[in-house]
Amino acid sequence: MKKISLPLILLFGASFQSLAINEKPQINKYSQTKNVESFELSNLQRSTLKAIIQNANSDKRIDAESENGLKDTFGDLSRKIAYTGTEILNINLRLGKTGSDNVSLKPTYLSYGSDLNLRSVEFESKNKNIKAKLYSFAKSNESDGPSELYYEIIINTHDNEKFIRLSKDLEVIKATETKQLKTPSVSGSDTIEVKEGLINQSLVAEPINSKSSVSKSINGWTVKMPLDPSASVENTIGPGVLWLIHPNIAGRLKTYKFRQYMPVPVLDSIGEIIEGEDIIDGSTLASMRYYTAHEKTEYGLRYAYSLPPEDVCPHGRCTDNYSQLLSKMANSQKLREMRKAWKADLVMFVHPFFDAVNQIAGKAYKPTRTGDRNNKHLAFAVAGWGYTTYANEYYAMHELFHLMGLGHSGHSSTQPGISPARAFIGKYTDNDQGKTVYGVRSFMAYDDVCKKTAKTDVCERYDHFSSTSRYVELSNGKKLKLGSSYDDNNFTAVKFIREVANYSKHL
Repeated sequence: MKKISLPLILLFGASFQSLAINEKPQINKYSQTKNVESFELSNLQRSTLKAIIQNANSDKRIDAESENGLKDTFGDLSRKIAYTGTEILNINLRLGKTGSDNVSLKPTYLSYGSDLNLRSVEFESKNKNIKAKLYSFAKSNESDGPSELYYEIIINTHDNEKFIRLSKDLEVIKATETKQLKTPSVSGSDTIEVKEGLINQSLVAEPINSKSSVSKSINGWTVKMPLDPSASVENTIGPGVLWLIHPNIAGRLKTYKFRQYMPVPVLDSIGEIIEGEDIIDGSTLASMRYYTAHEKTEYGLRYAYSLPPEDVCPHGRCTDNYSQLLSKMANSQKLREMRKAWKADLVMFVHPFFDAVNQIAGKAYKPTRTGDRNNKHLAFAVAGWGYTTYANEYYAMHELFHLMGLGHSGHSSTQPGISPARAFIGKYTDNDQGKTVYGVRSFMAYDDVCKKTAKTDVCERYDHFSSTSRYVELSNGKKLKLGSSYDDNNFTAVKFIREVANYSKHL
């Protein structure tokens, strides 16, 4: 797994609204978006993109026909393979304006799903602070699917996002630029330990009633139950997730769009990390994965993406206070019924607003000991969308890992991890002339805590759990152990993940 040095934007800070779904952009103090009216791709750029898409589809087809094709891929999960072409996409980061902000993007990986449709192509740049991705939205016969093929390119820099939507002929439909205005620096309290939750209540799901899912529809979204609960997929490969979508998001995104913007990249990134930790399913010997709960129907798969039930968001109004929202989820009889019907082990609520009251961008219950009967009844998390068009993956990933017992660094002033469920923070000195000091952190450690602890302005994140057996290669050529006997989230993940993956069986 490659290290990622791109700073985390708005990790645990307050925001009024995620920009991509903002009804009132003027109240957003953290970012600002503007349309780029005059931007067009050149003939060379279009031909390069066409070649990249053709080669990616060829790589996908060849891989799918191989022995390992579609291995461990089902539902929302993707298969990621290396891109074999040699094309380079050159683009100006000022989107058509004159200047010296030209960047060369080289395709590195592509992903596709069990439906054999190309999902995305990743690019790399010599500038490590630039991340780019091309997304493909395939034509769908589903009522909520796209009516024709189109593409979207996202280019993220330190504090800026470029968004370009392209037709199937690679003509520019829309281009926007989102600039970050402010970066909160205070880490928040984003967990509630299960032992401090509803430990005295008897939380038992009522009998499944699929007719009780009838509710007001928003842009095709409803409070969604499986058509046939007996057809809901129960998997040993890892925890199944039920996604609750805030009505504000539902009003702006069709389900196919939400799927590509949030569950697919989040679950794929979680899968990469768990695979790197070598945590395997004992039955299939495959790497364990988080996946979206779903059912099999005669028309294909049907996913557990749903509006929140009435007892979580009365009259469609959802609180912006994450602690209160988690309490509502924990006390929702309807939500327990939905989990049981979908065979969902975990519930993730996707919120367009950050919690300004508690200064956080996510919150989750966190189990502290295996076998606690309350763990399964408090398997709930909330994550803010972020300030960019596509959801910020890190918020949801961070909270979903908390549901597996993973903790923060012991250096956190608020909610430090409790050994061994702690993230790692370290530092090293580079070989450059100035002997620059860099901070180092594992996935669950806060960026600002790392900078403060290492006394540096730069902290490199490695997408691994802290572990006594994990070594990472530093830019000075040396290796550093990314953990200790006190900082071992890997041990915690191994201890909890199989219990978490069986929550739905015991509701």
